[in-house]
Amino acid sequence: MNPAPSPPLAIPPDVRPALRLFCIPFAGGGASAYFRWGQGLPAEIQVCPIQLRGHETRFAEDAFRSMGPMIEELGPALLPWLDVPFAIFGHSMGAIIGFELARFLRRAAGKAPLCLFVSSRRAPQVATSARKIAGLPDNEFVREMTEQYNAIPDLVRQDRELMNRFIPILKADMTMLESYEYRRDDPFSFMISAFGGLEDRHVSMDDLDAWREHTRGPSKVRQFPGGHFFIKDRRAEVLRAVAQDLIEVLSRGRVP
Repeated sequence: MNPAPSPPLAIPPDVRPALRLFCIPFAGGGASAYFRWGQGLPAEIQVCPIQLRGHETRFAEDAFRSMGPMIEELGPALLPWLDVPFAIFGHSMGAIIGFELARFLRRAAGKAPLCLFVSSRRAPQVATSARKIAGLPDNEFVREMTEQYNAIPDLVRQDRELMNRFIPILKADMTMLESYEYRRDDPFSFMISAFGGLEDRHVSMDDLDAWREHTRGPSKVRQFPGGHFFIKDRRAEVLRAVAQDLIEVLSRGRVP
């Protein structure tokens, strides 16, 4: 029997900030990727990292392998925390989750973020010729993830026990991504801000620019030095850009 699901917020909000920034991790990653973000943002912005099933502190739970059920659980769980303006940041896999989460909140509760940040991910309508790798044998899968994305930390690769735990989680995430089917819907009215790495082999400037199709509101595209995981090495620059956009939308004084 699986344990009852844990709350998805790794840091439960205990104050009423000016804005909450929900941060969604990349494939194989967890809420810890965002634990230091609050240090680089204005105090009135509360960083709320999302912990997905099967990841880090929720390791005992089964990771989702398809997008729909995951959004159906995550969306309602966030509703109590939408009592103040909010924004969503998602990196790589997290960008697609954030996009579908924003659609769910609009559909189910009439809620909208002030801004959706999509990082290191092509717009969902952009076709990809990338090879599907989630079903590969473990050794080949690890090699592909390492060579293509550098997605497995050295500490994990050097520990067989950690690898045995990590591979099923990463495969579940990749299965969810590779089975995801984009469906057209009305564009949003809030800002979409797309980030990418200048050396990212998988996400081009055109891929990022295509996110503009998903909003009637303002949109921005920025690229930073680095590859697919530029947010690790360029965190200060990324946070300055995030703060700039959030201050801009907050200054308008309204929620779309």
